[in-house]
Amino acid sequence: MRQLRMIMIRRCVVAAMLLMLCLMTGCLGKANIGKQYTLERRLEIYSPMYFDQKEEVLAKLGLTVADVTETHQDTLKLPHQEYIGDYSFDVELCFERYSDVFYGLVYTAEIADLDEALSEYDDLINSFRRKWGKPATYPDISNRYLDAQDPKPKLERSGSILEYWNLPTAGLANVPANMDYMLSARLSRGTAEKDYTIRLEIMWKNV
Repeated sequence: MRQLRMIMIRRCVVAAMLLMLCLMTGCLGKANIGKQYTLERRLEIYSPMYFDQKEEVLAKLGLTVADVTETHQDTLKLPHQEYIGDYSFDVELCFERYSDVFYGLVYTAEIADLDEALSEYDDLINSFRRKWGKPATYPDISNRYLDAQDPKPKLERSGSILEYWNLPTAGLANVPANMDYMLSARLSRGTAEKDYTIRLEIMWKNV
């Protein structure tokens, strides 16, 4: 009986140590699955990892190279989706080709129905406008979303509609004072008749 009790105590100690290790390394990816954060909250989570090496970023997310998928030469797709507001997205991490430095995020959602895609895109655009104000999209771009009274013909004609914002990094950790980030929000028509993609890109840039 005493021996069984000692085994149970050892198991509890090991479990507690593993939990502490996970908390210390910041298992952010696994901990945030299913949570309905705003995009601003996502940026607060990821910003301390910007400019880290690929291995460091994966370790802080509680992941290994075996857990992720290399979608392009410098892009890794996470094994889970993340919510932004009410909507779930695939997540890709972008790294510099030669330095392996983390510099950007790409969120994508595939939607079959056009009306549903436009409704979700409109919700996201309006939430960004409430938070960050007027977009910085060039006024002469022919496929601006906010210029269209009815975006459907523009989407079918141009293949995509978009808006983007230049966002300050004030208050975000681990970001040099001369850096801002750009948010690009695009809705594209796919190759299939009913295939639409919402793509949110967050990339760091010098100012």
